[in-house]
Amino acid sequence: MFPHTVTVINQYNNEIKKCVVEDVFYHVDKIIAPEGRGENFTNTHQVVFSENALKKYRKESEYNGEVNTFTLKENDVIIKGIYDGEISTFSELENIESEHFSIKGIHDNDYALNSYLTNIEVTDWK
Repeated sequence: MFPHTVTVINQYNNEIKKCVVEDVFYHVDKIIAPEGRGENFTNTHQVVFSENALKKYRKESEYNGEVNTFTLKENDVIIKGIYDGEISTFSELENIESEHFSIKGIHDNDYALNSYLTNIEVTDWK
């Protein structure tokens, strides 16, 4: 149900932090977006972090940049797959070939009655 792996890119104390996260669902839709006088095809991204993937997750207020942990906040970046390249600024991400997007929406789906359903979904739309 959660067959994908992503690399989460966080900025903490002016440093770029990377964390590889497994057991996620990564989905891309192609949509038609109005542009000027015509239409343009664009991709929308959605990643769902499973309960297992969230073991590495820290709330933004608790995140301290520790190795092998991540947080999810607006404008952080999700890269599909394992990205092992060096990154020192977010602008460098514009040139990588791996599919990636900046987080715009974060949806915490905490279903307390059934922890198996607990997940966090991030998207590149609000």
